[in-house]
Amino acid sequence: GAVEIPKFELGDVVQWGMAEHFGPGFGFNLEGQRPQAHWLAGRGKGLSYGLIARAGKMDTRNGLAWSDGIFASPDIGVGQKVSYERFFAVVPGGVSAVSDLALILRGDSFGTVRGQVTELDSRGVVRGARVNILDRNGKPLTQAETNDKGEYRMWLAPSEYNVTVDGPGLTPSPSMTVIVTAGETKPLDIAVPPPGEVAFEILDESGRRIPGKLTFEGVGMTPSPRLGPKYAASGADNVIFCHTGQGKSPMPPGTYRLVVSRGIEYSVHRQELIVSAGPAARVQARLVREVDTTGYVSADLHQHCRNSPDSATSLEDRVISNLCEGVELIVASDHDYLTDFAPV
Repeated sequence: GAVEIPKFELGDVVQWGMAEHFGPGFGFNLEGQRPQAHWLAGRGKGLSYGLIARAGKMDTRNGLAWSDGIFASPDIGVGQKVSYERFFAVVPGGVSAVSDLALILRGDSFGTVRGQVTELDSRGVVRGARVNILDRNGKPLTQAETNDKGEYRMWLAPSEYNVTVDGPGLTPSPSMTVIVTAGETKPLDIAVPPPGEVAFEILDESGRRIPGKLTFEGVGMTPSPRLGPKYAASGADNVIFCHTGQGKSPMPPGTYRLVVSRGIEYSVHRQELIVSAGPAARVQARLVREVDTTGYVSADLHQHCRNSPDSATSLEDRVISNLCEGVELIVASDHDYLTDFAPV
């Protein structure tokens, strides 16, 4: 016979595509986490997406590139109707564009923090810097990005916050404190040291440039760099996939352990690298082919690209990453899509 359905979860699953998901309390490190949150954001290129609870908090489960937001878990009786309300937003800007909108949609009070990020010595503006808002325990709550004038602005609920700045090539700034009052604007200009840069070249035993992978690990007080989103060949967290054998990348000043490789057939180049503000630190890595694989093909038969709803990696970057790892045969296994790499 008919029975009541207990604790029926009502919500939405979001596949974030080419956006990095962000949640208050965990920032971009959401994979495997289950926070309760007013909102979740996905930061894309030039715009962001938001899943926002109309009231209260949603329970969330999060994977590598997806989030499951649960807004209510009612007991549903026979013949009973239940509903829930939430917002899905597409907004220009970064994570703070979503957190700003959430305050408005939910009717919460807020104050404004705004300012400009400049270089310490030259006072030149810093474009694309990330202004991070943290709670008293150092957990990330939201993040704004500076525009072409080095300016930023965000709305925050009344409270006391810690603020840090990082970005491409920038040393993370010391934490600053800001107190936000409802209806008021708090100016906060921030000066940061000049950025660093690394210029690199990858050669084989004959001196010819070859593809390769560069992995940077922080040494001592230097944190491992975050060079870009996990799906980008030009900078996936602390890894660069370089298919041309030559390139440059912003790098925060500090000391790094650098490993340059090209899969299992080649030797590995290791060195300690010191990056300073100003002129680029230079790297020349020579990789020697040490394993004879005549008669064999290096293959990976299970790979996802952006045609799959659970992957953000472009076809071009997927091919580049395989080239740099020495993989010769790649097979796409995208969900519900027959992917052809031929255009690449």
